[in-house]
Amino acid sequence: MTRTVDLVVIGSGAGGLSAAVTAAAQGLSVTVLEKAEVLGGTTAWSGGWIWAPRNPVVRRAGIDEPAADPQHRDSWLGSHFDPERVDAFLGAAPELVDFFETRTAVAFEPGTAIPAPMAICLARAPVGARSSRNPSTGGASVRR
Repeated sequence: MTRTVDLVVIGSGAGGLSAAVTAAAQGLSVTVLEKAEVLGGTTAWSGGWIWAPRNPVVRRAGIDEPAADPQHRDSWLGSHFDPERVDAFLGAAPELVDFFETRTAVAFEPGTAIPAPMAICLARAPVGARSSRNPSTGGASVRR
């Protein structure tokens, strides 16, 4: 059987499924290929939580976290630190959550009781609203 699609996504982790949903929301036909028996990739190991700083879900929950502290950002990534990529990610993360909330059926919850690994690493408050996930599936969401 031959099938023609606009986009083939390899892998069903947060990145792959985000690409697939975004393309489908834009009207493209999409096929997701996954080698594992279950969907989710490495995001499934985290319970569906991904890091998406300053997203609208946690802001509605009353948390307005500051932008990443420039003196600590590079310590997260060590020699892999690329300020342009980090700034692009930090700027796009809230837009990603907003897109999924306004243009798809994905629903999120704030992770206000979830430990924030970056905050712990940086000796900040051990609990933060850095995560959001889809409460109906227990996965596939956005993390702050």
